[in-house]
Amino acid sequence: MCHMNQNVRYLEIFCDSACGQNKNWTVFRLMHYIVDHIHRLHSIKITFPIRGHSYLECDKNSGLVNQHKRAELPDDWIQELQSARQKPCPFTVTQVDQSLVRNWSALLEKEYLRKCPFATRPVKEIVADRSHPRFLKYRTIYNGAWEERVVNTPGSLPQVASSHCREFILPEKTYKGPLPVSKGKYKDLQQHKKFCGEEARGFYEKLSRKD
Repeated sequence: MCHMNQNVRYLEIFCDSACGQNKNWTVFRLMHYIVDHIHRLHSIKITFPIRGHSYLECDKNSGLVNQHKRAELPDDWIQELQSARQKPCPFTVTQVDQSLVRNWSALLEKEYLRKCPFATRPVKEIVADRSHPRFLKYRTIYNGAWEERVVNTPGSLPQVASSHCREFILPEKTYKGPLPVSKGKYKDLQQHKKFCGEEARGFYEKLSRKD
């Protein structure tokens, strides 16, 4: 939310239907949390296009990346992504570090049901709206009827007494140090590093690994 104009009050998102990434209970709880508890937005709506029949802007953007570029290090891919497009503007690459990976599940479990009260796979559209506190609205057909389900219970999260946006407090970091690669993965990398330059070989040798 840090990149969103503070005047924005209604957010509509289109994203693919990957259950593990987008269409899951943590994402649905978070959208309700932003609307109902933080009061940052009046509503959030997520639409999931038909798989195999719809193409999002990110699909087109992925096609601009040179898949044949010789990339040995993460920085090589960053440079390629930054130069893959010039119009209407170059891509902005945000390097994810552990300060951006937060334990949202632990925070949301304090206030929300542990298990989603409806099947997520058939959902085509879902809405969190401030006029429907404690509910998420969803439908399984784009022009079908909306259904509602209670998603939270009285808990330990402080309630907002007014309509004003309150401070957005991030949960704790999910990880507190480098994540080691598996022993097998590390072994494979050592075998394949012979095809890389000196800098890349040093990078893979220093990777943290499990014993």
